[in-house]
Amino acid sequence: VVKRLNDIVNPPTPPPEAPKFPAFPIKACILGKFFAGKSGVISRITETHRVECLAVDLLVHEALEAYKQKEMVEVPDSEFPPSILSGAAETPVAVTVQGGETPAPTTPGAATPVAPAVDAVKEDQAKAATPQQQPITPAPTDAATPTSAIDTKESSDTTGPPETPTMTDQSVRDCESEMSIKIDDAKMQLSARAKLGLKAMNHLKKGRVLPDALLVEIMVEAIRRIPEGTGWILDNFPINIQQAKMLEKALTGYEAPGSPRKSAMMQQQKDQKKGKKSKLVQDPIPSPEAKPHISGIDIVILFDIENEVVLKRAEGRTFDPQSGEVFHQEFQPPIEGTYTGLQNKSKVLPVLDSANDREQAQIRLATFQENWPKLEKWFTKFDIMTRIDVDREEELNYIETVH
Repeated sequence: VVKRLNDIVNPPTPPPEAPKFPAFPIKACILGKFFAGKSGVISRITETHRVECLAVDLLVHEALEAYKQKEMVEVPDSEFPPSILSGAAETPVAVTVQGGETPAPTTPGAATPVAPAVDAVKEDQAKAATPQQQPITPAPTDAATPTSAIDTKESSDTTGPPETPTMTDQSVRDCESEMSIKIDDAKMQLSARAKLGLKAMNHLKKGRVLPDALLVEIMVEAIRRIPEGTGWILDNFPINIQQAKMLEKALTGYEAPGSPRKSAMMQQQKDQKKGKKSKLVQDPIPSPEAKPHISGIDIVILFDIENEVVLKRAEGRTFDPQSGEVFHQEFQPPIEGTYTGLQNKSKVLPVLDSANDREQAQIRLATFQENWPKLEKWFTKFDIMTRIDVDREEELNYIETVH
């Protein structure tokens, strides 16, 4: 009874709402060591199916370019102040009309609508167009010379009150047009991709590696831009357990629970600090087991390959400088005669890739071997993990991946 009362007074925190995404027919990841043939298979899938490939390196480059080009988007009307959308100015405006000046409002944040000023101008113009009756005065007996009459007129004009300028219809139209331009400019802001590009640029300028959280944000933003009815495949992402957990949380709102043993120890330490110890009997009726979580990714495919094969593929690469075609001494040798440039054949050149030389290749392989066991355990928990042996022709790898 006490436990039920405690649950009523302090109800458990409800789970967060799942993020909303369009309906995608397929959501997949293809992971594996470099030179396993992932990009080639994904490229063929995107050509034959309604699927988009998302590579984090390319997405980071696009985000940086979006910021450099100042990519802008329009703010939805629902997020824009209604007073501005209705035609009111953001700052107080004093409009001068015939007969005086309409003062600006003194309330902070208030705005002066343009419509009343326009009506006032039209009313004053109508009055000006109506001829006014002047009192008839008898003509003077003494004839005045034309020069004296002109002097008298100039004198009366000078001594009289100054004429108040009026707003014409053209002035009102210009004012409304200028206000419309300002509203349109205010409704534009940097796109989400450009904002992420700014964050990435700040890290790169300081010589820092982009954090996993930022890479996940860039990837999720790209997923949101995919139209409904189109699938997506992540090319070698995520590459560590931190990225995998953050990606799952961004896609579904799921957050991995902490270790039960660790959580119990932390709670015990809190109780000891407070000097409190629960005396309630444990509930004899255990709480119902939670339903298994459905991952935001449909399938994760590992392109499995031995380290020796990776090192062989990384070495011995050449390319044709004219066509750009890449060859390999063992797996895809060039046409006969291209090594020497004889028989009117263009001479192939070795591929200079410091990022994939033998030393760097071994470091990358060691990093993959360190991260993969945790990733495999994470994806296996959701029953979405599968493995393909790719030490064979690319055509066979493509067929098995699709089916």
